[in-house]
Amino acid sequence: MLIKNLFERDIFRPINGVVKADQLDDSSVWQELDEFVITKELDQHFRKFISWYLDAVDEGKSPDPMGKMGVWISGFFGSGKSHFLKVLSYLLRNGTHTNNGESKQAVEFFESKVKDAMLFGDIKRAVVSDTDVILFNIDSKADHGSTTGRDLILRVFLKVLNELQGYSGDHPHIAHMERYLESKNKLTAFQDAYEKHTGLNWIAERDAYQFNRDEVVKAFIFIATTKALWLGCGLNMSFPFKVRSLLESTSLKESRLKQLAPVMERSSKKSKTNSRRSKQSYLRSKRN
Repeated sequence: MLIKNLFERDIFRPINGVVKADQLDDSSVWQELDEFVITKELDQHFRKFISWYLDAVDEGKSPDPMGKMGVWISGFFGSGKSHFLKVLSYLLRNGTHTNNGESKQAVEFFESKVKDAMLFGDIKRAVVSDTDVILFNIDSKADHGSTTGRDLILRVFLKVLNELQGYSGDHPHIAHMERYLESKNKLTAFQDAYEKHTGLNWIAERDAYQFNRDEVVKAFIFIATTKALWLGCGLNMSFPFKVRSLLESTSLKESRLKQLAPVMERSSKKSKTNSRRSKQSYLRSKRN
């Protein structure tokens, strides 16, 4: 007997050695789900995560939901962090995946992997709800030429959130306009008016809005909004990248806004003060 015949699967099959957040083709997703092995350690991590997640879901059903849940995954290079994180995202989305004519929902891959019926029951309960999943690599989404530090991360978070909601990812002030129009049930009318004035599809051409500024304003006026003057001014303004602006623009609850914004703004003021002190120290040392 050959050694290769001792294995259940073909040992010469192609295996992706590095799991990447943006690699979402059908064959890669199927392999990542199919090849995932729940070790004794991963079993414990799954239990913790699913338990915390279900607690958050149950809290969300209460009249005063807290919705506070954050999970940090750490480990050595090559220890499987990305694979574990991607599998969690597949599970929570619980989409249907197809490979060689066979189709499965993400949770079905785990029926044979999870030996504890109670744990599998909790996993099935966790994936029942409709969940939006945003999986991305911060570095690949970042525009390193524009900002640095915390503003850079804030830009990335806003970009992927806007993209998920169907708004402009590269131009936050355009996304802000689109979000405003949708809140007034005017976005579709605006898109139709823009196409009428330009013959162009708004979503396909919105990145080039500066070449069609007049038509954008005409479309805005055409839908009978009172904010045409705001648009004319707004297109010249960069979106204010502050935590409060982000929370307000994305319609997070006012209570969460009051909790989060002052903390982050105090941190921002503190970092500015430290920066000022460092600059003063540098100038004094330079004079000396």
